[in-house]
Amino acid sequence: MLKWFSGEEAESGSVGPGSSPAAAPGETAVEEMAERLTHTERLVAQLKEMIREKDAALCSKDDQLKAEKEASEAKLSKLRLQNKAKVTSLTDSAGGAEETAGRSGHAHAQQEGADQASRGKIVLLKKKVEELEQQLAQRVEELDNKRKEVESQRLRGEEMDAMLIERDRKLTEKEAYIVHLQTALSGDQSFTPAPAQTSEASGAVQELQLLVQSLTRKVGESEERYSLLQEQSESLKELLVTEKEQYTRKEIMYKENIQTFKDIIIQKDNQLMEVSQMHEQELFKLAAKSDASADLEQLLKALKQKLHEKEEVLLGKTQVINVLQGEVDGRDQQIKDLMERLHRLQVERESLEAKMEAEKHVMRAQLRDMMEKQRAEIQRLSEQHQAQLAQTQQELLGQMEELRRATVAAPSTSREASGSERAPVDAASVHRIAELEAQAKQKTEDASRSEAKFLKMKAWSKSRIRQLEEELKKIQAGDAHLDLISLQSRITCAGGGERRKPLQTGAIRRAPSKER
Repeated sequence: MLKWFSGEEAESGSVGPGSSPAAAPGETAVEEMAERLTHTERLVAQLKEMIREKDAALCSKDDQLKAEKEASEAKLSKLRLQNKAKVTSLTDSAGGAEETAGRSGHAHAQQEGADQASRGKIVLLKKKVEELEQQLAQRVEELDNKRKEVESQRLRGEEMDAMLIERDRKLTEKEAYIVHLQTALSGDQSFTPAPAQTSEASGAVQELQLLVQSLTRKVGESEERYSLLQEQSESLKELLVTEKEQYTRKEIMYKENIQTFKDIIIQKDNQLMEVSQMHEQELFKLAAKSDASADLEQLLKALKQKLHEKEEVLLGKTQVINVLQGEVDGRDQQIKDLMERLHRLQVERESLEAKMEAEKHVMRAQLRDMMEKQRAEIQRLSEQHQAQLAQTQQELLGQMEELRRATVAAPSTSREASGSERAPVDAASVHRIAELEAQAKQKTEDASRSEAKFLKMKAWSKSRIRQLEEELKKIQAGDAHLDLISLQSRITCAGGGERRKPLQTGAIRRAPSKER
C-alpha cells in the first residue's frame, strides 16, 4: 500500500518542473519502510501464534496437575481408610483372642468342654490372619501399580517441562529479534528524505514502535503469569513428592505394625496351645491327685498375672495406635489446607480471565470509535474535494467570460486604428485565446485526473472499511485479545495511509496554480 502511495507521489511530482530528482530518495525510504512494516507484521503474527500455543499448553498442564492431584488425594484417602479398618480389625481380633484365652483358662478349670470352643476360635483367628495376608498381598500389588503410574506421570511432567523450556527459548529469540528491529528503526530515523515523506515515515515509525512496545509489554505479562504458574506447579509437584514419601513411610510403618500384630497373634496362639496342654496336664494331675488344690490356686494366680501383663501390653499397643491416628488426622488437615489454597488460586485465575474480558470490550469500543472517525474524515475530504472542484470550474468559466469580453471589446476600440496595426492585435488576441483554451483544457484534464484519483481512494477506503468490519466479526466470534491489538495497529496504519492521500491530491491541485 505504501508503494502505491509513493508511485502516486512520483506521478504528481512529475507535473511540476524540477521535482523528480528530489523524490527519488523519498521513494526508496518509503519502500524500505514498507518492507520493514510487512516484516514486523509477520513477526507479530508469529508472536500471536506462540502466545496462543503457550496459553493452551499452560491450561492443559494446569488441568493435568489438578487431575493428578485429585487422583492422588483420592487414593491416599482410600488407603488411609483401608489401613484404619485393618488396624481396628487387628485390635479387635487381638482383644477377642485375649478374652477367649482368659475365658478358656477359667473354663478349663471348671469343665473340659470349653477347650473345644477355644480351639475353634483359634482356627477362626488363623483364617482371619490368612485373609488379612491375602488382602495385604493385594494391597502391595495395588501399591506397585500406583508407583508405576506415578512414575509415568513424572516422566510426562518432565517431557512437558522440556517442551515449555523450548517454547521459552523460542520466545526469547523472538523478543531479541523485536529489540533488534526497534534499534534498527531508531537508527533509521536519522534518514532525511523529502519533508512531507519524512513526516509520514516518522508517523509510521512511531506507530510501529508503539505496536512493538505494546506487544513486548503483553509478552512480558504473559511471561510473568507463566513463571507464576510454573512456580505453583513446581510447588505442587514438591508437595506431591513429599506426600508420596510420607505415604511410603506410613505404608512401611503399617506393614511393620501388621507384622508385629501377626507375630503377637502367633505368639498368643502358641501360648494358648501351651496353656491348653498345661491345663490338660493339670486336669490329669487333679484327677489323679485331688489333694493338689494349693497347686491349682498357684497356677490360677500365675495365669491371672500373665493375663494382667498381656492386658498392659495391649494397652500400650492401643496407645501407639492412637498416636498414629493423631498423625493421620494431622495429615488430613494439611491436605485440607492445600485444597483451600488450590481453590484460592482458581479464584485468582478466574479474576484474571474477567480482567482480560474487560480489556477486550474496551478494545472493541476503541475500534468502533476509530472506524467512525475514519468514515467522518473520508466524508469531509470528499466534500472538500467537491467544493474545490466547483471553485476551479467557476474560476475557469470566469476567465473564459473575461476573454470573450476582451475579444468583443478589442474590435470596437481598434476600428479607428490603421489597417497595419489591426493585424498584429488580432494575431495576439488569437494567440492569447489559444493559450487560455489550452490552459482551460489542462485544468479540466487535471481536475478529471484528480477526481479519478479521489474515486480510487474512496473505493479503496470502502474496501478497507469492509475488510476491517469482516475482521471485527471474526474477532467477535473468536474472542482473541491479541487479534484486537493487531487489528488496531493495522487500522492506525490504514488511517496514516488515508491521511497521505489528501496530501497527494492537494499537491496535484497546487501544480496548475503554479503554472498559472
